[in-house]
Amino acid sequence: MKNKSIVLACAILLLIGCHRKWALPPEIQPSPREFTAFEKTLLQTSNGFGIELFRELAQEEKTQNLCVCPLSVSMALGMAWNGAGGDTKSEIQRVLGFGDWAPEQINQTYKNILDLLPNLDPHTVLSIANSIWYREHFPIHPSFIQLNQTFFYASVRGLDFNSPQAPQIINQWVNTQTRGKITEIIESEFIDPTTMLFLINAVYFKGTWMSPFDPKNTREDVFVSSEGDSLSCQMMHQEGEFSYDENETFQAVDLPYGNGAFSMTIFLPKPGHSIHEFIDSWTETQWNEWISRLHPVSLMLQMPKFKVEDKRILNNALTTLGMGIAFDPTKADFSPMVVKEDVSIEDNLFIQQVLHKTFLEVDEKGTEAAGVTSISVGIVSVRPVMRIDRPFVCVIRETSSNTLLFIGRILRV
Repeated sequence: MKNKSIVLACAILLLIGCHRKWALPPEIQPSPREFTAFEKTLLQTSNGFGIELFRELAQEEKTQNLCVCPLSVSMALGMAWNGAGGDTKSEIQRVLGFGDWAPEQINQTYKNILDLLPNLDPHTVLSIANSIWYREHFPIHPSFIQLNQTFFYASVRGLDFNSPQAPQIINQWVNTQTRGKITEIIESEFIDPTTMLFLINAVYFKGTWMSPFDPKNTREDVFVSSEGDSLSCQMMHQEGEFSYDENETFQAVDLPYGNGAFSMTIFLPKPGHSIHEFIDSWTETQWNEWISRLHPVSLMLQMPKFKVEDKRILNNALTTLGMGIAFDPTKADFSPMVVKEDVSIEDNLFIQQVLHKTFLEVDEKGTEAAGVTSISVGIVSVRPVMRIDRPFVCVIRETSSNTLLFIGRILRV
């Protein structure tokens, strides 16, 4: 089941029944304070960005599981936005849905979200961490560092990127922040010599169902993939009262964690309606409407245990959404990241890659999830870079006549 198309939050089997009731979710315990109207607007806008990104990635590849952490991507891009200028900054701002909001408002709202979200439910673990790793001696601008330390609580460290220890140090941070669920974000032994810095966000979530499933009721069953294959799975069972809704195209159920501040909402397209059609038509407006229609219903719920580990490069999707300049080495403007008078290179900084990894596991107790987004920022050097780190051919010759003395094929060193 792991490698088939179970598109997250959209493919769970559930049946209606009239059996004993679980208590409805209690009222959410008060957060440290209420979200302001502006913060709610930013969060709703972030939802719009997340749905658009999910929809774009779903279009790129339709046969495998897909899992996205929009909050992680938004946080990493928010840090990059603080170091962008001109059209590059405007495009990132527009894609994230910030409109013409003032930078001070946006940064302060990110900070408030970091303060509030992890503290909404003492029974649910949510941690959000940001970091900046830059090449030692690279003249990174103090104001760029200060903005991200102040508003994103980013830890900042300069490293010798030429050392094989550098990827290990960064990966250890990722491993720690995700409680071992994502062990690395830099997969090569050495960092590309044209990479100047990494902006990394890590999100970790662990929630226990408000009404856990009884493992005694879990049994082997069948899950039908989008290709029509019958896959063996472990199906959990529970009967009770849930927030639920359905229309002519899908069923939806909401499963709360802890005190109800967080929940998993599942959308199940009805027979004759494909998962791809559902995702293609999904919008932020529909999301808000669907959630508002959930209401208490007595339900027989049958839901598979599942685990998803996903990896995506987001460059193409983000370009399609409208921030292509950031990836263009001839047009990108990240000059606010660097102290200009100290720069010994003439090339512009640009985003080389946005790498996104996620982990999600659902069982009888609840859910454990993690998401990491890494933005590598670098240069196109005026000097060609030749890194001999793979098989090559070497020739020893006499230079005036080009007489061949030795020819070697080197597969291992």
